[in-house]
Amino acid sequence: MRKLTLLLVAALSFSCNAQDQNAMSLGSAFGKSIVPTQPGQVVNPAGVNSSAWSGKTSAPSQTPSGLGGFSAPQTSTGVMDNAKLMGLSGLGNQAMDKCAAYTPGSGDAARDQECAAVNFLSQRCLTPSGAQAAIVNKTGGGSSQSQLNSSYCADSYGKGANQFNFGDQVKTTDPLFGAVGSAQANAGAMTGQVCTQKAVVTRPAEYEQNTCVKSVNTDVATCSQFLKVVAVQEPGCTPGQFLTRVTTNPCPSCYDNIVYDFTCTDTGYRMHVMSIYKSNGGLNLDLGTRDIAGRVGFSVPRTLGPNTHDGYYCYSTYYSQSCTSLTCSITTEFYNECNGYSYSGSNSFQVPMVTKYNSYWDNQCKSLEQSAGIQLGTP
Repeated sequence: MRKLTLLLVAALSFSCNAQDQNAMSLGSAFGKSIVPTQPGQVVNPAGVNSSAWSGKTSAPSQTPSGLGGFSAPQTSTGVMDNAKLMGLSGLGNQAMDKCAAYTPGSGDAARDQECAAVNFLSQRCLTPSGAQAAIVNKTGGGSSQSQLNSSYCADSYGKGANQFNFGDQVKTTDPLFGAVGSAQANAGAMTGQVCTQKAVVTRPAEYEQNTCVKSVNTDVATCSQFLKVVAVQEPGCTPGQFLTRVTTNPCPSCYDNIVYDFTCTDTGYRMHVMSIYKSNGGLNLDLGTRDIAGRVGFSVPRTLGPNTHDGYYCYSTYYSQSCTSLTCSITTEFYNECNGYSYSGSNSFQVPMVTKYNSYWDNQCKSLEQSAGIQLGTP
C-alpha cells in the first residue's frame, strides 16, 4: 500500500511541471505575436483582435483637438537651428523683439502665454495713461516711449496713481464736502443749553415776563494738506545717453580696429559695432546696431549683439557687464564662426545717476478731524 501511494505522488508532480511549462510557452508565443513589426505601431495588427482594437493599432499622428492653441505643437527644426546659431542669449533677444509690440487676444493661446512671460521677464511695463504719464514725466500712450523699464513701475507711477487718484477731478458730490456739512451739523448738536429758567411764585399773583438769551461761542480753525515730493538719485541713464566705447585691436599688422559704442535706450542698451582705420579714425565698415538687454549698476551675462551670416560675412558679437557701486566694466567679443577665430576687449566707465521723485501726502488736519468726528480723506 505504501509503495502505491509514492508512485501516485510522483506521477502528479510530473504532470504539474509539464502543465506550467506549456502555459509559459503559450504566453511567450502570444507575446512575440503582438510585437510591432513596423515603426509607429503600438502592437502587431496580425496578432490581436481587430474588432477589439477598432483598427487603432498605430500611434496617433496628431495631438487631440481639445488642447486649443496647443493642439498644433512646433515640429519644425527652425528653433533648434537658431539655437545652434545664436545661443540661448540670442534666442532670448529674439523673443523680446518679437513680443515687444504683441497684443494678446489674437486667438493663439500659446503665443499669448509666451509673450506674457517674455514681457514680464524683460521688465516691460504697461503704457501709462495721460494723467499717469504727466506724473512720471514720460510721453503718454501711443508714443515711441510707450514701453517703460522696471524703474518706472514703482513709486510715483506704480503706487501714486492708485493711492492719490491724480487723474480724477474733485466734484461737488465728493465726500469731502459732505464731511464739512456733517461737521457744521455736529457742532450745533453738541453745544447744549447755556442758560436755565427758575420759576418764582408770588402771592398775590404778580405777572413777570422773562427773556432768555441762548448764545453759542464758535472758533474758526483751518488746516492744510500738502503733496510733498522727494528727489532720490539712483543708478540709471536717459535714452540716447552715451555710456562708453570699447576698442579692440585684431592684430598689430592690421590696418583697422573694431570699436563698440554703447548708449542707453528706454529698455536697455544700444550696441553699435564698427571697423575704423587706425591711421585716422575714419569709418571702414559698419558692422551693425542692435538693441540689447542691459542696465547700469547691474551685472549682465554674455549677450548676443550685432551679427551677420549671409554667405559673404560670417561673424557674431557679444558683450557682458560687471559693476560695483561706482563703476561698470563692459567686455566685448568678436567671433568668426566660419574661420574659428575671435578677439575681445574691455573698458570701464563711471556709473551715471538719474533723479527720481517720490511723492506722499502730509496731512496736517488729523487733530481737527478727530475733534470734529469726521475724516476729510485724501484729495
